[in-house]
Amino acid sequence: MIRPLERVRFIAALHPAHPLLRRRRIALADFAGEPLIMPPRDVTPRQFDRIVGAFREAGIAPRIGQHARSIAAQLGFVASGLGYALVPEYARRLAMTGVAFRPMREDLESAPLSLMWNETRVPPQLEAFRRLVDAAFPVRAAQRTSGPRPSRSARVAPPRRGTAR
Repeated sequence: MIRPLERVRFIAALHPAHPLLRRRRIALADFAGEPLIMPPRDVTPRQFDRIVGAFREAGIAPRIGQHARSIAAQLGFVASGLGYALVPEYARRLAMTGVAFRPMREDLESAPLSLMWNETRVPPQLEAFRRLVDAAFPVRAAQRTSGPRPSRSARVAPPRRGTAR
Protein backbone atom coordinates (compact mmCIF):
# COMPACT_ATOMS: atom_id res chain seq x y z
CA MET A 1 0.00 0.00 0.00
CA ILE A 2 1.06 3.57 -0.56
CA ARG A 3 -0.15 6.43 1.59
CA PRO A 4 0.85 9.86 0.26
CA LEU A 5 1.91 12.07 3.15
CA GLU A 6 2.67 15.44 1.58
CA ARG A 7 3.87 17.16 -1.53
CA VAL A 8 7.14 18.84 -0.82
CA ARG A 9 8.48 22.05 -2.31
CA PHE A 10 12.12 23.01 -2.52
CA ILE A 11 13.31 26.04 -0.58
CA ALA A 12 16.67 27.81 -0.57
CA ALA A 13 19.05 27.23 2.34
CA LEU A 14 21.50 30.11 2.71
CA HIS A 15 24.19 31.29 5.07
CA PRO A 16 22.76 34.08 7.32
CA ALA A 17 25.20 36.60 5.80
CA HIS A 18 24.03 35.91 2.23
CA PRO A 19 22.71 39.09 0.54
CA LEU A 20 19.76 37.23 -1.05
CA LEU A 21 18.21 36.82 2.42
CA ARG A 22 16.94 40.40 2.08
CA ARG A 23 14.43 39.09 -0.47
CA ARG A 24 11.17 37.42 0.49
CA ARG A 25 11.38 34.93 -2.40
CA ILE A 26 14.38 33.94 -4.48
CA ALA A 27 14.44 33.07 -8.19
CA LEU A 28 16.78 30.47 -9.63
CA ALA A 29 18.33 33.17 -11.84
CA ASP A 30 19.41 34.99 -8.66
CA PHE A 31 21.83 32.11 -7.98
CA ALA A 32 23.64 32.36 -11.35
CA GLY A 33 27.34 31.72 -10.80
CA GLU A 34 27.00 30.84 -7.10
CA PRO A 35 28.11 27.45 -5.75
CA LEU A 36 25.21 25.02 -5.35
CA ILE A 37 25.49 22.23 -2.80
CA MET A 38 23.46 19.20 -3.80
CA PRO A 39 23.42 15.43 -3.59
CA PRO A 40 25.12 13.55 -6.41
CA ARG A 41 22.76 12.10 -9.00
CA ASP A 42 23.33 8.50 -7.82
CA VAL A 43 21.88 9.36 -4.38
CA THR A 44 18.66 11.10 -5.49
CA PRO A 45 18.28 10.96 -9.28
CA ARG A 46 14.76 12.46 -9.34
CA GLN A 47 15.73 15.39 -7.12
CA PHE A 48 18.97 15.99 -9.03
CA ASP A 49 17.18 15.93 -12.40
CA ARG A 50 14.38 18.16 -11.14
CA ILE A 51 16.79 20.82 -9.87
CA VAL A 52 19.10 20.76 -12.90
CA GLY A 53 16.05 20.76 -15.21
CA ALA A 54 14.55 23.78 -13.43
CA PHE A 55 17.80 25.70 -13.94
CA ARG A 56 17.80 24.68 -17.60
CA GLU A 57 14.18 25.91 -17.97
CA ALA A 58 15.29 29.23 -16.43
CA GLY A 59 18.02 29.46 -19.08
CA ILE A 60 20.99 29.06 -16.76
CA ALA A 61 23.28 26.26 -15.68
CA PRO A 62 23.83 25.61 -11.98
CA ARG A 63 27.41 25.87 -10.73
CA ILE A 64 27.74 22.79 -8.54
CA GLY A 65 30.22 23.63 -5.79
CA GLN A 66 29.94 20.55 -3.56
CA HIS A 67 28.17 17.23 -3.51
CA ALA A 68 26.62 16.19 -0.20
CA ARG A 69 24.98 12.81 0.32
CA SER A 70 22.37 14.00 2.85
CA ILE A 71 20.29 17.06 3.65
CA ALA A 72 22.14 17.44 6.95
CA ALA A 73 25.46 17.51 5.08
CA GLN A 74 24.07 20.07 2.61
CA LEU A 75 23.04 22.30 5.52
CA GLY A 76 26.45 21.84 7.14
CA PHE A 77 28.18 23.08 3.98
CA VAL A 78 25.76 26.04 3.83
CA ALA A 79 26.48 26.89 7.49
CA SER A 80 30.19 26.82 6.64
CA GLY A 81 29.63 29.43 3.93
CA LEU A 82 30.53 27.13 1.03
CA GLY A 83 27.39 27.85 -1.01
CA TYR A 84 23.62 27.51 -1.02
CA ALA A 85 21.37 24.47 -1.27
CA LEU A 86 17.90 23.76 -2.59
CA VAL A 87 16.32 21.44 -0.04
CA PRO A 88 12.83 20.06 0.66
CA GLU A 89 10.74 22.27 2.98
CA TYR A 90 10.94 19.73 5.78
CA ALA A 91 14.68 20.52 6.06
CA ARG A 92 13.61 23.48 8.23
CA ARG A 93 12.93 20.92 10.97
CA LEU A 94 16.64 20.15 11.09
CA ALA A 95 17.20 23.63 12.63
CA MET A 96 20.90 24.23 12.25
CA THR A 97 22.83 27.28 13.42
CA GLY A 98 24.24 29.18 10.46
CA VAL A 99 21.43 28.36 8.01
CA ALA A 100 18.46 30.50 6.97
CA PHE A 101 15.68 29.54 4.55
CA ARG A 102 13.73 31.37 1.87
CA PRO A 103 10.96 30.17 -0.45
CA MET A 104 11.64 29.96 -4.15
CA ARG A 105 9.84 32.06 -6.74
CA GLU A 106 9.61 29.01 -9.01
CA ASP A 107 7.30 26.17 -8.11
CA LEU A 108 9.87 23.42 -7.56
CA GLU A 109 8.45 20.20 -6.16
CA SER A 110 10.55 17.36 -4.85
CA ALA A 111 9.42 13.74 -4.90
CA PRO A 112 6.25 13.37 -2.80
CA LEU A 113 6.80 12.00 0.68
CA SER A 114 4.91 8.70 1.08
CA LEU A 115 4.61 5.77 3.45
CA MET A 116 4.71 2.35 1.80
CA TRP A 117 4.13 -1.09 3.24
CA ASN A 118 3.44 -4.62 2.10
CA GLU A 119 -0.05 -5.66 3.24
CA THR A 120 0.84 -9.31 2.88
CA ARG A 121 3.55 -8.99 5.55
CA VAL A 122 2.30 -6.73 8.33
CA PRO A 123 4.56 -6.66 11.38
CA PRO A 124 2.88 -5.89 14.72
CA GLN A 125 4.74 -2.56 14.98
CA LEU A 126 3.18 -1.23 11.77
CA GLU A 127 -0.12 -0.10 13.33
CA ALA A 128 1.67 1.85 16.06
CA PHE A 129 3.95 3.43 13.47
CA ARG A 130 1.00 4.30 11.19
CA ARG A 131 -0.76 6.02 14.11
CA LEU A 132 2.34 8.17 14.64
CA VAL A 133 2.49 8.97 10.93
CA ASP A 134 -1.24 9.80 10.84
CA ALA A 135 -0.77 12.21 13.76
CA ALA A 136 2.18 13.91 12.03
CA PHE A 137 0.56 13.92 8.56
CA PRO A 138 -3.25 14.10 8.90
CA VAL A 139 -5.16 12.84 5.88
CA ARG A 140 -6.64 15.76 3.97
CA ALA A 141 -9.95 15.50 2.14
CA ALA A 142 -8.14 15.78 -1.21
CA GLN A 143 -5.93 12.81 -0.32
CA ARG A 144 -8.94 10.66 0.57
CA THR A 145 -10.53 11.12 -2.83
CA SER A 146 -7.66 11.72 -5.24
CA GLY A 147 -5.24 9.35 -6.88
CA PRO A 148 -5.68 5.82 -8.09
CA ARG A 149 -6.87 3.24 -5.63
CA PRO A 150 -5.31 -0.19 -5.68
CA SER A 151 -7.40 -2.78 -7.49
CA ARG A 152 -8.97 -5.60 -5.50
CA SER A 153 -6.36 -7.98 -6.89
CA ALA A 154 -3.58 -5.65 -5.69
CA ARG A 155 -4.99 -5.61 -2.14
CA VAL A 156 -4.15 -8.99 -0.72
CA ALA A 157 -5.28 -9.69 2.82
CA PRO A 158 -2.65 -11.22 5.08
CA PRO A 159 -3.25 -14.88 5.89
CA ARG A 160 -5.06 -15.58 9.14
CA ARG A 161 -3.20 -17.38 11.84
CA GLY A 162 -3.74 -21.08 11.82
CA THR A 163 -4.82 -21.20 8.17
CA ALA A 164 -2.76 -22.23 5.19
CA ARG A 165 -2.85 -20.65 1.77
